[in-house]
Amino acid sequence: MSSEGPDLTFIFPSKNEEKTIAEVVQKAQKAAQQLGLAYEVIVSDNSTDATPQIARSLGAEVVTPSLLMRDE
Repeated sequence: MSSEGPDLTFIFPSKNEEKTIAEVVQKAQKAAQQLGLAYEVIVSDNSTDATPQIARSLGAEVVTPSLLMRDE
């Protein structure tokens, strides 16, 4: 990535996608590399399987969305 940040950000929402997340992340990385762009891959995840571990192992940043709680 450049010092100014990425040219492109991929954000993939996921839940229990351990069978497909590696292919998705790798295809995104390959596309950005072929275009010569600085990029980041973010996986937004609430999985109970190995999806976040697989994504991290491929260099993706994994974030877990939290539910916003409101006082009623």
